[in-house]
Amino acid sequence: EITWEVSEKYNLGLELGLLDDDLKFQIDGFKDIRSRIYLERQNFPATSGLEAAISGNVGKVESHGIDASLDYQHFFNNDFWMTGLRILPMRQINTWN
Repeated sequence: EITWEVSEKYNLGLELGLLDDDLKFQIDGFKDIRSRIYLERQNFPATSGLEAAISGNVGKVESHGIDASLDYQHFFNNDFWMTGLRILPMRQINTWN
């Protein structure tokens, strides 16, 4: 029986502005779990006697991580400003079938 893929998503974020919002810090943590992914079974014994590939909702993928950024922007006057940005992604993906 074929069924829909199931997805669970969790996300938590924090934004902080300092120095009249010239300096901004942002951090996001996330977790994404997808299960019942339809795919062909890879670990099926050849001694089972089946010649056709067996497919089903057997896959699962989990990814989680943190994204952080630090942004600085300062306006000296209407014609001159300074800006800088640093982004730091950290992610991990696990796959099962």
